[in-house]
Amino acid sequence: MRWRRLLLCAATGLAGCAAAVRPVGRDFPQNAMSGFALDRTSVEEAQAALGPPLKSTTVRGLVAATSKRLVPGSAYSVTLLNYLFLPYGPGQPRQAHPGKAAILVFLNGRLIAYGSDDSIPGQENPPINDAALASLHQCQTTKADVIALLGPPNGQTLHLLDAQPGAVDMIYSWSATDAGVWQQHSLHVFFDKTGAMSNYTLVQTAAPASGVQVTAPMPQPGHPPVALPPACPSRADREHT
Repeated sequence: MRWRRLLLCAATGLAGCAAAVRPVGRDFPQNAMSGFALDRTSVEEAQAALGPPLKSTTVRGLVAATSKRLVPGSAYSVTLLNYLFLPYGPGQPRQAHPGKAAILVFLNGRLIAYGSDDSIPGQENPPINDAALASLHQCQTTKADVIALLGPPNGQTLHLLDAQPGAVDMIYSWSATDAGVWQQHSLHVFFDKTGAMSNYTLVQTAAPASGVQVTAPMPQPGHPPVALPPACPSRADREHT
């Protein structure tokens, strides 16, 4: 009988038919991540704040004998928590539609990277202010300057395995579908371990909503970068150049 109900909904547009829409995943408080601390927040603390993830993946092993950054032969554990919430159901197979998603990465039980995106009407991540990028100056802009210009980031990444261990990058993401066009902007702001901005990259993507398979906004924290722009010279050196 379910098919008859769906047919009736399509033919009449009855408000009561909204009950037939089944959300995907469960809602989670995206703003709770603003209280997370890299290299401190645990898997258990993250799940207590966000609720059970849609998917949890853990990889365990031994550090390769050729590693130059970690102790060869030592044990490691990487855990990824994936969160996804589509309030209006999955929609059409090849149609973009609003939702929220988050990815959190933990090394040996401590948070090292996270990213989130939200395109649900009324609570979307704010658009990235392109004009503000002109005020970001290499080796001069600080994290506080970036937050003052762009607001709190949607994600962060802690560097561990490259030339700038301890450096923290900021991630800003925005996605939306308007007039049949799906857009996604992702800004990655790199810092050296002194806290000076060394570089930034902005990726802007647009495609017909009916021509791409998009089931949720996709944050881009990834794994800790293996390369980072060179460290900025010291403040004293900068003042004499």
